[in-house]
Amino acid sequence: MHSSPHLGPADLLAGIPSALRRPGAVQAQGLLLALQDPALHVVQASANWAAVLQRPLAEWLGRPVGEALGPGIEQPVRLHLASALAGESTLLRCRLAVAGAELALEGHVHRNDDGLLLLELEPACPPAAPAALTQRLGQAIQALSEAADLAAVGRALAQHLRSLLGYDHVMVCRFEDEHGSSLLAEAGAPMPPAGHTAFHAATEIPPAMRALYLRSPLRLLVDSESPPSPLMPARADAPALDLSGCSLCSLPASHLQRLRQRGVRAALGLSLVRDGRLWGLVVCHHAGPCRPPPTLRAAAALLAEAASTRIAALENHARARAVLQVQQLARRLIEATAAEGDWRAALVRDTQALLQPLAADAALLFQGELALASGGTPVSPELRALGRWVRSQPFAGGLFQASAETTEVAGAAEAAPEALPTGAGLLALALPSAGGDLLVWLRQAPGPGRRAAPWTDADLALARCYAAALADILAQVDAVRWLIAERQAAQAREAVRASPEPMVVGDASGRCFRANMAFRRLVGDWPEADTGTDGGRGCELSVLAQRFAEPTRLLHLIGQLRAERRPWRGELALRRGGPLLRVRAEPVPAADGGLLGLVFLFDDLTASRDADQARRRLESVLAQAGQPLRGRGAGRRAGADEDLMAAILANASMAAMDIADHEPAPPAAAQLQALEGSARRATRLYDQLRDFIEGSSAA
Repeated sequence: MHSSPHLGPADLLAGIPSALRRPGAVQAQGLLLALQDPALHVVQASANWAAVLQRPLAEWLGRPVGEALGPGIEQPVRLHLASALAGESTLLRCRLAVAGAELALEGHVHRNDDGLLLLELEPACPPAAPAALTQRLGQAIQALSEAADLAAVGRALAQHLRSLLGYDHVMVCRFEDEHGSSLLAEAGAPMPPAGHTAFHAATEIPPAMRALYLRSPLRLLVDSESPPSPLMPARADAPALDLSGCSLCSLPASHLQRLRQRGVRAALGLSLVRDGRLWGLVVCHHAGPCRPPPTLRAAAALLAEAASTRIAALENHARARAVLQVQQLARRLIEATAAEGDWRAALVRDTQALLQPLAADAALLFQGELALASGGTPVSPELRALGRWVRSQPFAGGLFQASAETTEVAGAAEAAPEALPTGAGLLALALPSAGGDLLVWLRQAPGPGRRAAPWTDADLALARCYAAALADILAQVDAVRWLIAERQAAQAREAVRASPEPMVVGDASGRCFRANMAFRRLVGDWPEADTGTDGGRGCELSVLAQRFAEPTRLLHLIGQLRAERRPWRGELALRRGGPLLRVRAEPVPAADGGLLGLVFLFDDLTASRDADQARRRLESVLAQAGQPLRGRGAGRRAGADEDLMAAILANASMAAMDIADHEPAPPAAAQLQALEGSARRATRLYDQLRDFIEGSSAA
């Protein structure tokens, strides 16, 4: 369960220590130029340029790059200037005249957060065979798309990356909390002498380093034994250059020392990002120096993006199944309420449906001073104290979450009681009941000195699904009780009136209807004569029908419900451009076979409409990206390109289906927007890679 912080660009930079952002040097295998537009003056350069050019840096620092190094450097930079200024890191190839010979260089150009253009170059490698690389990428993406679970995604990614890049050992890890992680898959033998400790050493990445991997999703170490090349001139009167977006910036000496102690000389890291969060990391180790060319590194980044897309699809599918369990639980609670008259005992009996969707170890239901336990948790005075403590905390949107490392919770009104163990996590849901019931989930710490996995946005969304399901149950039960014994059911009437679920209740004749406050707020225009469910005379059927865009349809529906006595599910729109509502209509039978009345429950479908719009935008992006390739040649080469692009788009399309087809999944619109961004990035990466390969072949 990933829990890396969801950070924006400014937050990311604030979370990265200066020693990591501004190391003041690059690796010896890389050449760096810092350029100031529009004239592209050379502001700083790595010291190793002097050896490459066979002349001191002082002769050309501060001059436009075209004058200093020639058009073979300036022209490729200007060709990609627009993309670099827009914040993209773009592949390019340069040529440099040195001592009468021509030196081929390749690398990236991007704009850093100091406003400078950073040109990272390294000696060019022999160009990859386009057809062979396209075929290998297609096979890898196909394997990722067919992976049935997260472990299979990890295995496919590790195996194909090791084959593509040539590292001795590749690990795919998943972050569990701020400090812990789990090994998803690996390929190759661990590096001696680390042995069984290789995984833990490789994935002990503090939050600051995780922020760096979000900022720059590919990090490369060519040789841990090579001294770094400092940037010149050194700027004593200003901060060192921001290199957080560079793949070849130097690493802290302590980190290099730990790698050498474990027999690692070269390493590569790839980020696995889901919904803007660092979900996991791919770690590649090698016993000797290793410098995969930029072409293969771009291909590896493409595979990591495809794996992230598949991970999102699988987790959304699992979440949709959990939501289905919640819905099934709601139906069982309705049946238990009809048979036993109490949904609470039935809720805590269904341990699997209550705990499994949220990966919780225990659950508690507090009704006043009464505590009902699930998951084997004993009921004790300490638990009742825990319930009182939770009630005193600030709830946001009906939820309160906490984690305890000792006996205190950050932001809590008071210290947590002993019933919340050290390192445990707590999630409390305020149920929409007149008694102020609380449903509390607990997660235990995985071990000494560790903390329980924090509650993610998906967990909170699922908890709200519980709230919605239980709200439906409570509303229906309270409405039925009100119809059976109106004079004796004042408390039930209040629960219906204050229910967060928009509701309308009609009498057996189908002529008099009363609306609760939630429905009145939804409609915005309701007659004052109807005092809701407080005992007023209500309103006539015609008044209710006029609030909808199709009054005749509603009139027909009510007649059908009274005649057939069967529930109805459908959608109705409010008048005057109001929102579309999902309607659940329930005829309430009387014990003598007659009809007590009708109950209508409404859900605003605005959020679903937003999700549909996000889905259509994603389909448009996929359709545009899937148009036939133009100007790329014909025959087998073009066919291979189209097959690979089809595999990339199919991977994204499968993810979209898993998100959009499982209503009500947690925030589908936001997830589809994140998937749209992933599809755009994967398409852009492949376009850059294809253009670069074809340029290399032509050269």
